Amino acid sequence: MSLGLAAVLVLLAAQPAVAGAEPTATPSDSDSEPTGAGAFGFILVLFGLPGTVRPYGTARFSERLDAIGSDRRLEEVEPSDWMVLLTRIVSVAMVLFGGFLILLAALG
Repeated sequence: MSLGLAAVLVLLAAQPAVAGAEPTATPSDSDSEPTGAGAFGFILVLFGLPGTVRPYGTARFSERLDAIGSDRRLEEVEPSDWMVLLTRIVSVAMVLFGGFLILLAALG
């Protein structure tokens, strides 16, 4: 779940700083300015790679973060099988979508 939260935070950070601000770009300006899709794609790939390569370790790290403040010792916390599978699926989707955004930014 922390990977999803990281993706949402990155998405919110990519939004314009001033809410309700009118875009000032004209169609001719859009050809010369980068859209940021490549940077967002790079961040998605960066956050998705650890969960793709080592889903158990990533899920275990997430479960340990969730266990902070509980009575259980951090060494005893283990992720369930469905959490490891979900971590792998979300991570692979992040890497694929991030790669797609990088490809779109590179092509034009």
